[in-house]
Amino acid sequence: MSGRPVEWVDAAPVREHVRRLLDAGLTKPQIGRRSGIAPNTITALMEGVHGRGPSLRVRRTTAGQLLAVEPELVGPEDGGWVDPIGTMRRLRSLVALGWLVKVLAQKSALPANTFWPILDERATVIRVGTRDRVISLYEQLTRQPAPPPSMGSTWARNRAARRAWPLPCVWSGNGIDAPDARPVDAHYPKATPGSQSFRVLIAPETVRQWAAVVEHMLDDDPGLSTAQVAARFDRAASTISAALRRAGRPDLRDRLAANGVRRQLHDDARRRVDQVEDLLVIEPDLTLAEARDRLGRDRLAEELAAAGRADLRGRLMRNTTRQKYRETR
Repeated sequence: MSGRPVEWVDAAPVREHVRRLLDAGLTKPQIGRRSGIAPNTITALMEGVHGRGPSLRVRRTTAGQLLAVEPELVGPEDGGWVDPIGTMRRLRSLVALGWLVKVLAQKSALPANTFWPILDERATVIRVGTRDRVISLYEQLTRQPAPPPSMGSTWARNRAARRAWPLPCVWSGNGIDAPDARPVDAHYPKATPGSQSFRVLIAPETVRQWAAVVEHMLDDDPGLSTAQVAARFDRAASTISAALRRAGRPDLRDRLAANGVRRQLHDDARRRVDQVEDLLVIEPDLTLAEARDRLGRDRLAEELAAAGRADLRGRLMRNTTRQKYRETR
């Protein structure tokens, strides 16, 4: 990384431009190819990921690349044939996760004999439609748990292990489509039902892989915390932090930690709001001082204001004023 500060801009104009591109008939993979931006980054911009809403900000460079795309249905891929390198890598990674080729073919509505020449590097070109379907399938399947243990999934994993086909987690950003790109430490042991977690996506195995995966996940969701990454891979938060430290990426570790603090503060504020609302349901005349005492929060008024609930603070203060008025009568 260059060490230069990242410049962020408002995502709204970029989102509107991408919406125009989609309305013109372009697909997210097409927009991604023409702009050089990963389709999952476009998904985060338009719809949000990991339970979060659409991105509020985007990198200035990302905005420039997306805004440069013209709403023309026929673009660089108008010849109908493209390099299969990215498609091959995606298919191999899905097999490494435990997906059988025939299942991938069924899910993509393509014949299985279309995939084997790609997997075995016998295909020199493939159709645009094939590439786009595989990209969509890859996005879908890498966002959900790997297949459960079975003879088929173990066979697929073992086949991938024998051929050193890497898992999706070793490809970062747009590198999967770059002809000269290499996976990060792409080495995995022979798969058996007892040796890998089938409840979540299979986790990286080296600290360099963890760094690459976390950086990619933060590109998708800049607000991601250590706890969320840990939950995604069924690992302890300390494992993630230690891996990033050993990989020489304290910047990623600190970003995750800072996001966790912000998320905790937000959750605390939300919890405080819920508590005050519940108290007001039970005691509509509750005063600010009484609410402070019940919740043990001396700065309750400031916390409600910070949570964007000045209305609750105002209601408590009005109750306080009314109580004082009644006492003076």
